[in-house]
Amino acid sequence: MKPRVNSLLTVCVCALVLTVPGCGGGGSPSAPTGGSGSASSGGSGGSSSVGTFTATIDGAAFSASSGLSAQLTNNILSIGGGDSRTLFSLAVTINRGVGTYSTGVIDPQNVVVSTLTVPGSAASWGSSATAGRGTVTVASFTSTTASGTFSLTLDPTPGTGATGTKTVTSGSFNVTFTNAGAPPGTGRITGTISATVDGVAWRGAVNAFATTAGGLTTLVGQDTNLKQITIVLIGGGVGTYSLTFPNPSHANVQFGGQVWDTALQGGTGSVSITSRTDTRVAGTFFFTAQPGLGNNGLKSEVTNGTFDLGF
Repeated sequence: MKPRVNSLLTVCVCALVLTVPGCGGGGSPSAPTGGSGSASSGGSGGSSSVGTFTATIDGAAFSASSGLSAQLTNNILSIGGGDSRTLFSLAVTINRGVGTYSTGVIDPQNVVVSTLTVPGSAASWGSSATAGRGTVTVASFTSTTASGTFSLTLDPTPGTGATGTKTVTSGSFNVTFTNAGAPPGTGRITGTISATVDGVAWRGAVNAFATTAGGLTTLVGQDTNLKQITIVLIGGGVGTYSLTFPNPSHANVQFGGQVWDTALQGGTGSVSITSRTDTRVAGTFFFTAQPGLGNNGLKSEVTNGTFDLGF
């Protein structure tokens, strides 16, 4: 049962991983099969313009001096950046306003996810509903800013070669959101994304965009019926990425309060990135997503997927 619970909470924070930001110039956390394994990251906004994001990680001081970014999207706060040794991303739901949010809690209103990677290495560590432990305290937030503290223990991500845990203490953030001017999910079109979903043609006519941050590449499309496909890739260079459970890269379909996800046991699929630049990503995809939150128990089949999206 544990993989299913963890995956359901992954679904709850799908918007989070769209925006988990990261450090400019770092390599991807894990390389795609047959691909280059490198992904262009977002801009190089520093702490002077965005704010501060600091902690002590395994006894060493961390300060996101490179690529610091912070976003608030759909009540999900995500912050990330890096220094010369570490890339660290943190995201938390803030549906209950200011207060303390914990890992290891089975509650879509209380979700904390964090990821730590080392530039040039595939190893990664993380915390989620069923991995790691700790808390994030949101002391204040507005439509443009947020501040708070955090203390986390991150577990090694299976299959990445990581060993042991990472202890994050004395964490603090005081940030201004980098997406305040044009948050995703409000009619953002930067290219095309289309597929056949359960035998019916689907196209991202309301939203069609890609994001890159924190070693993640995310593809998003939403049609006029508000059926949304979200694909989250660890890395994002040219190559093929498996979406088959339990790979960390995954895809989901959301519609009418129902969610299907390849991160649930039995999920399968693949994404092929055929072209990647600093400004665009293109390729193909297909997947079978298993029933998750609030649906009728039937899986969702997505075939003939293509995308050509700007960041």
